Amino acid sequence: MSNNFLLKDESQHWKKLNQPKRDIFFNSVNENISVLERFRSDKILSKGLDDAVEKKFIPEVFFELIQIHDAEKILFYMQDKNVGLSNHTVNIFKKYIDYHELFLADYACKLDENVLLKISNPVICEIGGGYGSLARMICSRHKCKYILIDLPEANLLSGYYLNEYFSNKGKEILYFSDLNRDTLCQNDIEHFDIIIIPPNIEFSQDLSIDLFINTRSMMEMTKNTIQQYFNLIQKNIHHEGYFLNINRYIKKTVGEKIMISRYPYDKNWKVILSEKAFMQEHIHFLLTQRDHSNGNIEDELVIIEKESKKYFENDLSIYLRKFLNKLKNFLPIKFKQTIKSIFFSSKPE
Repeated sequence: MSNNFLLKDESQHWKKLNQPKRDIFFNSVNENISVLERFRSDKILSKGLDDAVEKKFIPEVFFELIQIHDAEKILFYMQDKNVGLSNHTVNIFKKYIDYHELFLADYACKLDENVLLKISNPVICEIGGGYGSLARMICSRHKCKYILIDLPEANLLSGYYLNEYFSNKGKEILYFSDLNRDTLCQNDIEHFDIIIIPPNIEFSQDLSIDLFINTRSMMEMTKNTIQQYFNLIQKNIHHEGYFLNINRYIKKTVGEKIMISRYPYDKNWKVILSEKAFMQEHIHFLLTQRDHSNGNIEDELVIIEKESKKYFENDLSIYLRKFLNKLKNFLPIKFKQTIKSIFFSSKPE
């Protein structure tokens, strides 16, 4: 339903990732519904949404993380059951731990410390929530309303994942098929804990959001789409609400240069936390709060811009990368895998 409703505005990045999913799965969804049970094992459906990699990388991240946050809290955020049947998890302490979700646990802990323990029953909106892993963490710990906005392919996964994870736990989910219109208002979410909708759904003026979240997906949107989301954020944010923005200093997979330092913030934001992301030097963690009298976001974006320039590629490196990518098309698969194992890490970027 949402695919039919959605006014297509996919970036070049997501068209490339989603078309194979449509060809393989979505064109015959009734015959392939069982594939959802293992969507994290083959990572066809979750490609681009799931950064779980080889188990050998998990201990390093886990032990780095517990230097920053309490180990018991990190374990709390890990899964009790392996929804999606990921084959990249380590099962210890009755928890399923994977590389991807450890990074999200860092985000969840920092949101606890800086935002969520200060607000009662918040309304949260995550833009680009993927298969719903950060939503699961936050909804497991806090009583809240959690709105997920993503493309239809991701929404089917998050709907399945969150429904399976919270089965028998009293969480009520509103799907787009329940809403079936192009506006979401406060009254629509009164009796639901999780709301899953596609882009281009308008928020009514009475829907006030305490916390907006975007983690590593605005960098894969066009400038026009980013502007549309900032219009939504700055129109519907609570007058003291928060925005967590975690994205690359620069990324160009949409066909244009997307830089976090040039996102269209208005001047009414106060910086709460601004730093490099945990174990990912090329990504920035920026938490801001709405403030109409003391905003200092413009000064912070200047500082981030200076850091961003360290990640610009010169013309020679761009040429060499493109040449190597073309060369790979003519090499045998085993030879390519050997080269990759020698020269490149299997960790996601």
